[in-house]
This record gives sequence, C-alpha cells and structure tokens, in this order.
Amino acid sequence: MPFLLAACDIYAAPSRLEGFRHAAGRGVSVRQAVLSLNAMGMRDTMVHNKTAYLAKVGQVIRINDTVVGEESGFAGGHRIVFDQPRDVEWRADPEDLAAGLLDMMGHAKKRQQMGRRAGARRAPLRLSGGGQAVRGLRHKAHGDLVA
Repeated sequence: MPFLLAACDIYAAPSRLEGFRHAAGRGVSVRQAVLSLNAMGMRDTMVHNKTAYLAKVGQVIRINDTVVGEESGFAGGHRIVFDQPRDVEWRADPEDLAAGLLDMMGHAKKRQQMGRRAGARRAPLRLSGGGQAVRGLRHKAHGDLVA
C-alpha cells in the first residue's frame, strides 16, 4: 500500500468506507497530498490545508434501528432499536471536494508542501469531538455501547 500511495500526486479518500483501513492516514504518512473528509479519524490525523485538504461534510446518514445476527452474537434477524438515532455514514460535500481537488491539481508546490508537512508531523494526535464522544460509554452484553 505505501508504494502505491507514494506513486501518486494526490490521494483522494472522500469516504470513510475505504477498503484499505484508513488509507488516507497512510497517504499522509508517505508524504502525499491527501483529499479527504473533515470527519472522524481524518480530523484526528490531518490538519485542513496544512497536511491535507479536508472537505466539508455534505450529508450525514442516520439510522434509528438495525438488524443483526450471529456475527454480532444474536440469533439471526435480531432487531435493535436505538434510543437516539446513530450516525453511520458521512459524505463529503461534492462542491467542496471538487474545489479542493482542482486547487490541489492546479498547485503542485502546495501539494508538495502538504506532503512535506504531513511527513514531518510528530505532535501527539488531538482528539476531535467525535473521539471525545466515545468517552463515558461502557460496554453492555454483546458489545453494545450505552451511555
């Protein structure tokens, strides 16, 4: 993976549902300019316009319930209803993504500076609001998180 990322000029990862376990973070680690989403782990590992371009969140997908099965320790077709809706997906604003990509494509020096800054970053990671929201939760039977 690092060799593939190092071969590109820009790594675009506008979704959290990437197939390679936080590839955007790996892109930063090999000093590449990264275009990603300003949410979740990307906010914890990248700094907008310094080590990556982080596009605004355009849409949040929330669910009120879900169906789980044996993979989660329940009988097949077990329905869980949440007390409060849960955020399950974040999608970048398409116009902000396009603007960021065009800016990065048109400014090679800026891309290179982002990559150098990302590779040089040694400060401890800061927790975003999302990371702090997990504090105070405890595990219930079968791995459910409750407040």
